[in-house]
Amino acid sequence: WIGPTSPISESEFAAMTNDELIEFLQTWEPESGWAKPTPEGLGRALEAAVRADPTRFSEYAARLRFLDPTYVNAILSAFREVARNGESLDWKPVLQLAEWVVKQDRNIPNRTSEYSDLDPGWVWTRRTIAHLLDVGFSQGSIEIPFELRPLAWSVLGPLTDDPDPSVEAEAKYGGTNMDPSNYAINTVRGQAIESVVKYALWVHRHPGDSDVMGWSNGFDRMPEVGDVLDQHLNLSAEPSYAVHSIYGQWLPWLQLLDPGWTERNLSRIFPPANEAFLFWEAAWDAYVSFCAPYDSVFDLVKREYERAVTRISQVRPDRKHPMLGLDRFAQHLIIFYLRGRLALDDPLLELFYREAP
Repeated sequence: WIGPTSPISESEFAAMTNDELIEFLQTWEPESGWAKPTPEGLGRALEAAVRADPTRFSEYAARLRFLDPTYVNAILSAFREVARNGESLDWKPVLQLAEWVVKQDRNIPNRTSEYSDLDPGWVWTRRTIAHLLDVGFSQGSIEIPFELRPLAWSVLGPLTDDPDPSVEAEAKYGGTNMDPSNYAINTVRGQAIESVVKYALWVHRHPGDSDVMGWSNGFDRMPEVGDVLDQHLNLSAEPSYAVHSIYGQWLPWLQLLDPGWTERNLSRIFPPANEAFLFWEAAWDAYVSFCAPYDSVFDLVKREYERAVTRISQVRPDRKHPMLGLDRFAQHLIIFYLRGRLALDDPLLELFYREAP
């Protein structure tokens, strides 16, 4: 057994006309039984065909919205790989297809199958779209053209309210199984919030009138970003540690984008209350694990370095944390010492060597 199989090959897809291809995808029905071709297998062949000729599929992307979610997901996955590889991609029809998807109900009633690889609706496709946008907002020749900003946000905005991850799913798949940062990018809402930061950096790279004049309005220039980031910093409204970790992982870039907003919200990113310890820990672990030790950030969060030392003993054994070895934390402190930002007798260094294993 080698995995899902397709009833036709990539080359057979290529030989079809557009009408023939769409008709086949709309009418093909899998047979019951072991080792028979499955929708996932057909989706994989379709994905390979799209990667081989992305221009063809982007040109009639509007017609692809009438296909089964399994096949739309395969098509958008292929577009993501095309962009990731730096190949040419016509973003407008791709985003229009994604916009249509995010407007659909996540779950399709009575959608059942003997195949475990069948998406219950548009859930998996929404996750693919979040990853696709993450690639599209990255700097480079393949980034989304800036004039498509309204369309791009109309796709991204709804994903930031996706119910994945749920509290129940995070308890099952997070915890000791996966640290919050890695779990975040495997969920729709987590990846979407990270893509919001990428979107903000994308906007930041394209100067507006205020930037030309020599000053920047931060999130005032992109209020949609500030609104979403504020909303998901509300711990009563956003219960996910995975989503919260994104604020720590992208802290230097949040400071770059809007220093005032970042300073005002620092106590929400790193909540000091004991009852919010796991939220603080998720953000702090992500910060020290993913971020280089920047001097400007150190000035902002030195108190959190001190708090981190005092909380070493509070780490719970039922959680998985990249910081448990303290290696990155120690690297940060030593680099700040070598730069002269910490004296050898600084209370922070003394406290670390007293408390750390």
